Order: sequence, then structure tokens, then C-alpha cells
Amino acid sequence: MAQGAHNTARWLVLAAGGCAALSAGALASLAARSQDGWLVAAVTDRVFVMSAAVFAVSLILGVVLASALWQAGRPMRQVRPVFASLRRGRPVFALRRFGKDERGAAIVEFALVLPFLLMLALLMAQSALLMVGNVVVHYAAHCAVRTAVVAAPLDLADSGAPRNVVPEFGVKYSTIRESALWAVTPISCGSRMVPAAACDDIQRGIEFHWASNNLSRPRWLDIYGSLPHRVQYAADNTTVTVRPPADGYEFAEREDIIVDVSHVFYMGVPYAGRLLSALMGQDGRSLSAPEGSYGVVLRATSRLPNEGPQDFIDIERFAGWR
Repeated sequence: MAQGAHNTARWLVLAAGGCAALSAGALASLAARSQDGWLVAAVTDRVFVMSAAVFAVSLILGVVLASALWQAGRPMRQVRPVFASLRRGRPVFALRRFGKDERGAAIVEFALVLPFLLMLALLMAQSALLMVGNVVVHYAAHCAVRTAVVAAPLDLADSGAPRNVVPEFGVKYSTIRESALWAVTPISCGSRMVPAAACDDIQRGIEFHWASNNLSRPRWLDIYGSLPHRVQYAADNTTVTVRPPADGYEFAEREDIIVDVSHVFYMGVPYAGRLLSALMGQDGRSLSAPEGSYGVVLRATSRLPNEGPQDFIDIERFAGWR
């Protein structure tokens, strides 16, 4: 029986390792096809690698414990009731049989192993969410820099932002920051303990978009739903920084514009969130809203060349057209 349990555990561990390897290979292939490079940076980030390692280790340990628990629950050898021997007047033999009786051992083993299995499951869930959050933050940095290369060449001298100049606080910077905030809103905390933002216009705009496409109004857009809380959490826990140009004032044409985005990712899984937050070291945070919760600071940087002034229109000519 022990040899059978060992073989079963070995094959289950190999299967879990194979699934993890296939998932990593598929993600690496997807990252390699990314033309802008932000996905490659996301899957090679330290937080993503650590989260993937925690997920893989938790998966393997969970499979081993589940296999051992399954083997322990298999029918044990049959023994005659102890009281039958007592009735036959053989108390010594009955006590010996009582010491060898293994009935009920599986229940005790299940009670001992179950808390560890639950903790491993929580760690797998939180590490998977953290990997997703890391990818989203890198995408937010990509969205912000794409907005920056389009907004920087605009001539908004009346608003204090002439061409190729991005003031620290202005219309251009606000547009860049909002691009990043919209990207991280889906992964932000939607708890009622987070203050709600005034986003009625946003909700009406989303409702109009869904109605224009003949789609039913989603339930999460309810005024008492999570969207106002997510918007406020994203605004309070996301920092967007546009690095200054080489001359300290104006971006040159084709000069790289670099945008840094940091977001405090909400670790909402009980127990596992606190454990992973402590594992991340200095990047771990204790949040004030929701009170008593924990988070991890996710950072991403993206760059694209400045488009420069677009004062011309290309006239495309196609073969066969006169």
C-alpha cells in the first residue's frame, strides 16, 4: 500500500509540474509575440516570478497532501469488533486487537491535513491574482505612455502646456494619469469600506456604450455597486510619473518619453494576502482602507518615442486609382 501511495503521489506531482510548465510556456510564447514589449517586462518582473514560484510550490504541495489524504482514506484491513472478543472471555487478545484497530484514523488525518490544504489553496488563489495584477499594472504603464506620445505634441499654450511640454500638473498630465487609472480600475478594491467616488458621468457613459451595442446593462454598474469604490481606490493608490526630457523642459522629436506607474495592489484573500505581503518585503503595505487589509506595491515602466508635431497629412495612392 505504501508503494502504491508513493507511485500515485509521484505521478500526481509530475502531472502538476507538467501543467505548470505548459502554462509557463504558453505565457512565454504570448509574451514573445507582444510587439510593444510590455508583456515581456510583466512576466519577467520580480513580483510575477515570485508569485509564480509560490503558485507552483503550493500546487505541488497541495497535490502531495491530497494524494496522501486519499490513500489514507482507502479501506483498511478488516478487524472483528473488540467487544466480540471480550464476550468470548479473551480480554488480553481483545486489548491487543484494540491497539491494532485503525478505524477512524482517516478522519483524524483528514482533520490534521485539511487546514494545510486550505492554506495552500488560498496561497494559490492570491498568487494567481497577484500575477494578474502585475500584468495589468504593466499594461497601465503602456497605456499611459501611449497617451503621452500623443498628448505631448499638442499645442496647448493657452493652458500652460505648449508643444512637446508636459507640465507636472496640467491638462496633458491629467490625461496621461487617467489612462493609467482606467487600466488599473478593474483590479482595484471595490469594498464598501473604501470611499466612493462621484462617477455618475462615467457610469452613464458606460451605460450608453452598452446600450449602443444592444447589450443589457451590467449589474456591476449599479450606483450601489463596486465601480465608485474601485475608481476612488485607483485614484488614491496609483502614482503616475512622466520623467522629464533631456533638456529638462521640452521633448525633442523622436525622443523617448518614459512613464512610471506604481499601484498598491489589494490583497483580498484572507490569511494568504497578509503572508504574501510580508513575503514581498519592503513592497508590502498595510492599508488603511479597507482597514486591516494588506497590499503590495506593483511598479512598471514603459517608454515610446515622441511622435512630434503632426502638421501634415499623407495622401495614400492605390494601384488602379486615378
